[in-house]
Amino acid sequence: MVRAQFEESIGQSSHQGAQAPRIVRRHLVAPHARGQRAHAHLRHPRASVLPRPRKSFRSGLALQLIPAAALFLTLVFQLWIRVAILESGYMLESRRQEAVNNDATVRRLRSELAMLNTPRNLVQRAKKELGMGVPVTANIRKIELR
Repeated sequence: MVRAQFEESIGQSSHQGAQAPRIVRRHLVAPHARGQRAHAHLRHPRASVLPRPRKSFRSGLALQLIPAAALFLTLVFQLWIRVAILESGYMLESRRQEAVNNDATVRRLRSELAMLNTPRNLVQRAKKELGMGVPVTANIRKIELR
């Protein structure tokens, strides 16, 4: 029956000088228990001739590129995060090495200061740099304050 209606609609349109329809769409539905077709009230008695919906190549390509672009951006973001973590690791290691070097310098300077502040070393420096010596008892004077 559908084929006959389709051929009939093609034959009528070719006689009238119009273009042949591209698609004839009909819903194929299972019959009910009473022998009636489902959705019979929605169907038109004649075959409906509908043009095929056109999908733009650009819109189809855009729909395919959206997930690919999202995946690409996700991968770039992940790469950026990993590089940032790597850089911070290198910076942390250089700061740790700098702290170790500073601790060694502080220990060395403290031991040098302790060595320079010994009484024997102070006496030697006073004699050598300032020209001081052990005082003679004649040169010692007492001053009394009233």
